[in-house]
Amino acid sequence: MMVPDPLPFNPADHWPDPDMRFAAPQRPPAPVMSPDDFAHVFGPWAGWLTTAAEVKGAPVDYVALALLTTASAAIGNSRGSAPRGGVRAPTFGEVQG
Repeated sequence: MMVPDPLPFNPADHWPDPDMRFAAPQRPPAPVMSPDDFAHVFGPWAGWLTTAAEVKGAPVDYVALALLTTASAAIGNSRGSAPRGGVRAPTFGEVQG
């Protein structure tokens, strides 16, 4: 049985240098929600969220996200929406870190 000779391979000859923009992207800072807007969006939960964030020493965004995902999981598929002509979409929160 004959085995073919291996082909020489040098990655530097075939692949360009990696684009390091993707390793350390320059992102703008996250927008800051004013306390008035926060109170408007979260209504009666705004005070609780602010207090819980202060007690835990965490940004209020983290506590608010936990509340939204927990509420979404509790609601589950028992509620839904129909954004377009009868197409029913489940109510869920998609969290990405």
